[in-house]
Amino acid sequence: MIENKGDNSRFSKNKTFLQSYHNDVVGSGRQGLEVSPRGGETVTMKIMGLNINGKEYLLPSYNPETKQIMSPQEMVEKFKPVIESGIIEGYKSPDEAELDRKIMYPTIVGNLPSVGNNIKKLSQSLMANRK
Repeated sequence: MIENKGDNSRFSKNKTFLQSYHNDVVGSGRQGLEVSPRGGETVTMKIMGLNINGKEYLLPSYNPETKQIMSPQEMVEKFKPVIESGIIEGYKSPDEAELDRKIMYPTIVGNLPSVGNNIKKLSQSLMANRK
């Protein structure tokens, strides 16, 4: 069963970091353009889960300085000080991290209709796992 035990402190801390990252990229005009099947899409973070020392971290993979997506090793190098200082916290599993990512990402980038859909899917998933 997947459990996100409502760790509001971790959620808030991680969301604050990611929101600040996004706002900095947008505020400085350093967004990127990512080619996708739907065409070119603006990218400010491209949040990815990355396992570091047994914990899953939600980290931006987009580097606004280079306007490129970073490799996992580059992400570790860039964000290791943030992790070590406790600015962000890790999750026990990729599934637990993904639950938070699905809720926080649309609120950060302003896609609020998908927040409701993601919360509904999360609730359905949790209810199905209880059976």
